[in-house]
Amino acid sequence: MMEWPEESRQVMDTVTNTMASVWRFLATNPSARQFFLERMDDQEALMPAVEELLRITSVANNPRRIAKDCEFRGVKFRKNDRLLLVATLANRDPKVFPNPQEIDLDREVNNHVTFGVGPHRCIGSILAKREIMVSLQEWMKRIPDFWLADPQPPSTLYGGTVMGFKSLVVEWSKD
Repeated sequence: MMEWPEESRQVMDTVTNTMASVWRFLATNPSARQFFLERMDDQEALMPAVEELLRITSVANNPRRIAKDCEFRGVKFRKNDRLLLVATLANRDPKVFPNPQEIDLDREVNNHVTFGVGPHRCIGSILAKREIMVSLQEWMKRIPDFWLADPQPPSTLYGGTVMGFKSLVVEWSKD
């Protein structure tokens, strides 16, 4: 069996890492779980909440190289300088999002950049949204009440091009 290098697995696991962030949020927010449970069979009603969770849990960062020497707002860049465009910061811009740190599952206008924009937009964004929606629906049907295990393993977060958890331990009752 072929083993992928660790850095390759991180890049390819954006939906998995997004779902881990979503599960963590839901495990610590009973009212948010209830919100999803009440709308579980209405995908149109769920989509704004899914978009909001995508906004707030954005895991992908976009690396770029500077094409030519330039200056932007007083910062000089040279050709081939490297930048990391951090979507989670852009998704919290108060000029774009009222109360950007607040998770508003009813947020109507949600111009997040979780999937990038323009020619760099993720080609799999529609599939990713669908995977997240189905995962939420199937999990919540079976396990509507869950929480974070205590304690969580130490050093479970990692960052880079794709951010995520090395592990996330949740518990639920066996009723």
